[in-house]
Amino acid sequence: MTTQLQLDRDRWLAKINGQLAFLDVAFSALKQADIGEKVLSQMHRAITAIRGALRNADAPELEAFTCDLEDLLNLLCKGHLWLTSEIRGVLRACTQALAEAVKAVQEGESGEREVHSVRDQLFSILLESAVTVKR
Repeated sequence: MTTQLQLDRDRWLAKINGQLAFLDVAFSALKQADIGEKVLSQMHRAITAIRGALRNADAPELEAFTCDLEDLLNLLCKGHLWLTSEIRGVLRACTQALAEAVKAVQEGESGEREVHSVRDQLFSILLESAVTVKR
């Protein structure tokens, strides 16, 4: 028997999957410099929506990870960081890990293992940028 809590969680996870599909398409558009800024802004909105949905899906580990990802996109949107090939690679790895983590949550796991490998890369960029932005 499916409870209302499970139905709500499944509904939120379906919304997250829609946002993740958008992010996958957005990466191909980032290669075009003239629309890069607009795409980053849309990606930031998508990650913000995912974070909100994760709060409702009761996945605190993934919510914390998406907060860091949201911070990185915010720094990119504000021009505090440049979209280098390294950052583009980390963004892609983060969204792929997030997609895998959402699948894990759908299967009843925490999803933390899936994002663990890229969390250090993401945090390293944020830490480096915090020092740079503060100067």
